[in-house]
Amino acid sequence: MKTKTFYVYMLVFCCSVFSFATVILPRPMSVNEWLTTLSMWAAVGSVAACLISDNRQTKPIADLISLVYLFLLLARRINSMNTYMKIYHRQTSAAGNILITALTVIMITGYSNIKMEKLSAPVCTAVIFMLVMAVLLNFSKANPINLYRNFNTDMTGYLGVTLFDYIIPANIILNSSAQADRKKSVSAIFITTFVLITITVYIFSCVKGDLLYSISPLQMVFQISAGMQISNFDAYYNFLLWFSYFAVVMLIIHAYNSIKSRFSYFSRLDLLVIFPACFIVRRIDDRLWLPAMLVIAIVLVTGRKKAGYYEKV
Repeated sequence: MKTKTFYVYMLVFCCSVFSFATVILPRPMSVNEWLTTLSMWAAVGSVAACLISDNRQTKPIADLISLVYLFLLLARRINSMNTYMKIYHRQTSAAGNILITALTVIMITGYSNIKMEKLSAPVCTAVIFMLVMAVLLNFSKANPINLYRNFNTDMTGYLGVTLFDYIIPANIILNSSAQADRKKSVSAIFITTFVLITITVYIFSCVKGDLLYSISPLQMVFQISAGMQISNFDAYYNFLLWFSYFAVVMLIIHAYNSIKSRFSYFSRLDLLVIFPACFIVRRIDDRLWLPAMLVIAIVLVTGRKKAGYYEKV
């Protein structure tokens, strides 16, 4: 019986929510621009998923390039979490975040698919609870008129927002176990996009004026949430956001394990590359990550093993 794969798509959803929440914008973005950006990433992610979902493993050179991409992707998300906590939760130090990440990486490196599947359920539940919490706490603020008060016809979007680059590690996992499915991959992307678009429209309907347009919609709702007894829910959101960060680490390290099961040219000490990668990714323009994802997708396509291909011992 084949191992269930639904947990991989759950992790992709959680990872996309994390990227959506922690993105740092260089300029204000209206609801129209956010809808354009989300739609654009759904289209690009779907193309990448269709290209690489073929249940064939890749040759060593493609595996090596994929490993480099995974290290850079994880390093980028470590920096995203450190930056986010520095801005919105100053009590948490960068050293503490790195320590938690290192311990999580060490723990997950030895996990089997079954353990990963069991761990993904509570992680995804926490992320969904965070979104539900954001909706319910601001239900009384929702007003469609707010969407038109500062109507902006600019539909350019922003290429620096990356949401579905996680489709690369997800399909590395699925291809390695011969359980990739194009329809399921594309469906997961469109479901995630639908949820994010719905949340975006809802949140912008809760905000008057454009004072908060320079942050992402989820950051926006974290700032305005309030209740009868608690005036600020930042700490609760930050706690729940850690679960989506764990999903990022889980997915990327799971993809790493899938490659290392056949690519044994280096020991697992190559994980130490993540630390210098954290400094490298700071110099990479955010707008380069979308073409980088497409390049890796092409590498995975051209680096497929042909029928009857065998490595020399």
